[in-house]
Amino acid sequence: MRRRYYYIDILRWVLMIFVCVNTFSFPGQLGAYLKIISGFAYICFFILSGFLVLRHNHHIEQKIKAAIRRTGIMALTLFFFYLLLNIVYLALRKQSFLEVMKAFMTSKRMIFQFVALNAWFLPIGDTFWFIQCLLYGYVAIYILKKLDLLKYDYIICLICLIIAVLTGELANIIHFNFLGYTHIPSTVITRSLPYLLLGRIIGRNRKYFVKHRMEIYLTFIPVSVWLTVVEIQALSKSNNLIYTGHMIGNGLLACVLCGYVIMREDWGQQPMYKDNYLISNARHYVKYVYAFHQICGIIYLLMIRNLLSRYYYYLAPLVSIVAFITSLLIGIVVRGCVDSMRFEEDEENEVKISV
Repeated sequence: MRRRYYYIDILRWVLMIFVCVNTFSFPGQLGAYLKIISGFAYICFFILSGFLVLRHNHHIEQKIKAAIRRTGIMALTLFFFYLLLNIVYLALRKQSFLEVMKAFMTSKRMIFQFVALNAWFLPIGDTFWFIQCLLYGYVAIYILKKLDLLKYDYIICLICLIIAVLTGELANIIHFNFLGYTHIPSTVITRSLPYLLLGRIIGRNRKYFVKHRMEIYLTFIPVSVWLTVVEIQALSKSNNLIYTGHMIGNGLLACVLCGYVIMREDWGQQPMYKDNYLISNARHYVKYVYAFHQICGIIYLLMIRNLLSRYYYYLAPLVSIVAFITSLLIGIVVRGCVDSMRFEEDEENEVKISV
């Protein structure tokens, strides 16, 4: 039976709000800062995935295979779902989807960017990089396990994090240039692999997190945000700000939050909301929010632009919240339909068995 992680499930819901903010953000300089800082949510999901799947060596190979299978199915489903959305979107804009795909298939650089750099090639679905990167990360860890290199998780994690910083926020300072790319975005080496391994490391050493008082974690949260802001300002003033996906402050904030919820789980406290349906099923519903939030936000922006253009300036900043709520409602409906279909199948099987 699966153990229920109450505080991790609560954190999942909080993180999905920040994912929506990271997708749409708010106007102005404050909105730009908020968009960058909210990127920590994706890092948290990588760390939590590493903690839940990789923290124990017992049957770890089977767990990795199961994770690859689950993530692969979701990635394939989202890929075709986003293709369908883009067919409709481009048709409404009187553009040919076939021409866009032809341009993509005949461009080796675009194919390389999609396959190796996780860069989406269509107007809708640029959040696909996360599930793609997560899948690559699990495959990389499976290879490391097969080669008996997973025991060097500390060293591999440290090397990947150094590469992420040098090819990300510090890329312009070291004059990085690889095949014309001045920085490396969210790839398996610079994003999923190091943080999956970091989740494994935290899980195997979580007794050290329990020793620290809650005040220490709460102190590091504003410190991490402040560090990200300082990084942005320092790089901007020195004209070296070219990429904000690998901010050190965001990584620290993600580690602090994940360490905090893992600490609370190990205390064994049973919260009063332990029977809350949405919290206990967060691992299911956040997938629907992730899949639908971008299209929900786009539809909302188009509606207020065409129907409520006078109030667009006031209503547009609400796009993140609206996208979160509407995608959650869609997820509840879809999940309910799936559960009802399973229930009907179970009833039919029971009837056949009884007969």
